[in-house]
Amino acid sequence: RRLAPFGLTPGQYAVLKVLWEVDGQSAGALGARLVLDSATTTGLLDRLSRDGLVERRPDPDDRRVQRIHLTRAGRALERPVDTAIDAMHAD
Repeated sequence: RRLAPFGLTPGQYAVLKVLWEVDGQSAGALGARLVLDSATTTGLLDRLSRDGLVERRPDPDDRRVQRIHLTRAGRALERPVDTAIDAMHAD
């Protein structure tokens, strides 16, 4: 409910939260950190990318690896979303 005004699901929030901590992680690293299989991770990243919150870029050292980077819009959500989540925890 708290994430709905931002158009986010809990899974999408989790991905963003990890990227807010360390931007530019690989999709595999994100999935491992969140204990998600590759299909679930890909789906979450596809939706975040579609919504303009993240973008995939090739790793400069390994073209097989895609690095996930926050867009300006993705970074801008950090404070308002964290505020909403903090309010939820306080309730």
